[in-house]
Formats: sequence, structure tokens, C-alpha cells
Amino acid sequence: MSALLTAERLELAYGEISACRDVSFHVDVGEIVTLIGANGAGKSTTLRAIAGALLPRTGAIRFRGEDITRLPSYERTGLGISLVPEGRHVFPFLTVRENLELGAFKYRKDGAKVHGLMGKIFDMFPRLHERARQKAGTLSGGEQQMLALGRAMMSEPHLICLDEPSLGLAPLVVQDIFRTIKAINAAGTSVLLVEQNARYALETASRGYVLQTGSIVASGNCATLRNDDRVRQAYLCEALTRTPRSGLSRSSAGSAHPGGGRRLHPRVPSTPRSPACGSPSSSIACSASAASPRPSGRRRARRWVRADAHHHGP
Repeated sequence: MSALLTAERLELAYGEISACRDVSFHVDVGEIVTLIGANGAGKSTTLRAIAGALLPRTGAIRFRGEDITRLPSYERTGLGISLVPEGRHVFPFLTVRENLELGAFKYRKDGAKVHGLMGKIFDMFPRLHERARQKAGTLSGGEQQMLALGRAMMSEPHLICLDEPSLGLAPLVVQDIFRTIKAINAAGTSVLLVEQNARYALETASRGYVLQTGSIVASGNCATLRNDDRVRQAYLCEALTRTPRSGLSRSSAGSAHPGGGRRLHPRVPSTPRSPACGSPSSSIACSASAASPRPSGRRRARRWVRADAHHHGP
């Protein structure tokens, strides 16, 4: 495969604050590549640099062999790079159709082209077709994510950059979104995916990079990363060692200890039977019955009678 996008030793910063250092990766034609990492690792910052929203201090970005490091974002869109930002960022007071038309801005002089592209998006997302005249701000979170994805596809990108597409969505909607991402890729569009759900990301992509505090600390095909102990423990919530469950033994002799000998387990004390009120220990018994859950009506009555007698005297 030939490299569609190449990032070489990028250093990214916000003012004087460095966010990423020595970041290098590539995306091949027809590939899904994911960037995973904790919050603040530099994933979204890297996507912004690829889309042209943030210029790197040092390093180079090449797209289809052309150096685009200093190219403004609108020119990168013309070359075939599209960004779906975190949080969707649809235009809330415009309709679904108007949002999609803005995605095809570079084809604004070709009405037939725009109409044809919109038909493809409506075929991909039938719900958007139903909501075509509805204001985007009134859509659900899942529908807005569909709209943001459809708007990005209206420019017919060679590379689509997705920033946290599952953020804030219900699990069933997330499954639909990832199925759509795979369908987009199968149709020939390369995908650079930043995703908080590392499990979904590694199941969807073919290769991945792990960012930690602004630097790439691991990379490889996703099958390898899923089996990496560091990735499993940090991002897949899998313990590296599992301790067997141990229960309380019913036998006073205990159970065998792994190191040899016998290990005694504490017995669970049984609840003593309360003596009847009126016995020498009835005051203790009635006080203990107050701590037991849901005492019977007769026991409550006895407790109240004893308390009243104690208060007023003989």
C-alpha cells in the first residue's frame, strides 16, 4: 500500500505550552488507523494539525506526496481531507439539508453534483432524510453525529478524520455509527480515528498508535495492541492477573492453604434467638430486636410496652 498521509516528527503547541512532541505516523490508502490514549494525551490536537486548524511548530505533514504542513484548512478540504470534530458542531439553526449543503461547499456551483451527493447521504442515513427540513439543533445526539458524518462525506474526502464519534451516545447508536464507519471505509475512504472507547477503536481499525502525554509510546496492528499488557491494563480495563474468589468455609477445620497446611476461615456468627420479654434478660433481648430488620408487630408492641413502663415507673 502507498501512504496517503504521513506525519513526521510533529511538535504541536498552544502558545508556549507544548502538547505533542516527536509524533510520527502514517495512514495508507483504504486503511483505518486509530489513535488511542487517555484524556489530554494529544489525540484531538494531532487531528487538528492534520486538518489544518493548528499549525505545527516543527515537523512535516504530507498528503498524497504533497507537503501540506503550512496549507490552510480550506485548501486541505479541497485536496480531500475532512474533519468530524469532537462534539459534532452542527449548525443548530440551519436545517439538516442546509447543513449538508455546506459540506459540499466546494461543489456549490454544480447543483446536480450536490443533489446527487445528498441522495447518497440520505441512503446512508435514512433518518436524516426523514429530518431533512428539521433544524439541526432539535435532533438527538445520535442524529447530530450522523449529520456531522454526512456533512463531512459531502466533500467526497480521500481521508476522513473522526474525533470521538461515540462521545455521549447510547450504546446502540454507537454500534450503528461504527458500522457506518466501516461501510465508508469499504467504499474507498481512508479513516483516521480518535476514539475514547479503545475496545471499539481497536476492533474497527487495522493499525493503531498509543499516545501518552503527547508522545507515541506504542504502535502496530490492532491485534497486537489488544494483546499488549500495557494497553490491556490502561485502556481495555483488563487486569493482568486474576485472583480466584475465596469464600468462607462452613467447616471449623478450614481449607487447604496454597502454601501447605490448613487455613482457618472465620465462621459467620448466627443470629442468637432472643429470649421472651419478661425474662431477666428481656431488656437486652428487646433492645437487640430493635436492630433486626422488619421486626414483627408483636415484638414492636412488646418493645413499646417495656419502654413505656420504664418511662412512667411502676
